[in-house]
Amino acid sequence: MKAYYFQDSMHRILKYVICAALGLAVVQQVSGFTVSGPYETWQVQALDYQIRYWYGNETELGGPKNFDEGSRLNVPILTYAFDSTFLDFFGSDGVAAVDAAMSELNGLPSASDARLSKYITQDNQDINYTAQAMGLVDLKSYVMSLMLEHMGLSGETHVWDLRVAAPVPVGNCQFDYVVINRNYDPVTYDPTPYVNGVQYSYAILNGCTVGVDVADAIETSVDQANPANFTFTAVATPQTLQSGGYFLGLTRDDVGGLAYLY
Repeated sequence: MKAYYFQDSMHRILKYVICAALGLAVVQQVSGFTVSGPYETWQVQALDYQIRYWYGNETELGGPKNFDEGSRLNVPILTYAFDSTFLDFFGSDGVAAVDAAMSELNGLPSASDARLSKYITQDNQDINYTAQAMGLVDLKSYVMSLMLEHMGLSGETHVWDLRVAAPVPVGNCQFDYVVINRNYDPVTYDPTPYVNGVQYSYAILNGCTVGVDVADAIETSVDQANPANFTFTAVATPQTLQSGGYFLGLTRDDVGGLAYLY
């Protein structure tokens, strides 16, 4: 598999360019499974929504939603193009990488024909260690992840979220928290702490003591057999893609989420 890499420092600029290009696509409320949609009034930056302080200041398009409250792209065909800035920087290899990402998505079966057992859950990312040493990011894999976000999926960093962080009157930087689970099983539709077979718990972080008024329930793997090698699995999770890494395809729960959306 050919991978096309770019400097990690460019990825936010690229994200904004692609977001702008796709921003004209229409969304509508649907009666299907999704974990992303328009922000609710309480989904504020102080609870680590919108701009995610505890996840590298990653900017998201929407917040996690209850079952049957999410949104999806509502156009049958997406048209994309490359402006001169993209072409000057990435060239023809960059165009080929984006086309390959779109081809990966176009090659998926219809939602009614999706067989989740055909898709892997673990080891979906290989590493090019030379590219990793240079801090490079695979463009095709990055676009795949970004497109899943546009299509209405979120990832493992929203298995657990904060609904409320209420200050406790007895002292500074002490809070009562309400934690919610908005992650749904792709077969039963029930709320679940699992993604691709990995069970997640959480640890609440609050930067109040160091002057950062942002709290979040940070996902941690329950399986502590090898915690040093713990990484996220879903392509829909931006933090899954490592420097030098490239996806072998979509995972079971990525496809499961798309099946419910469409």
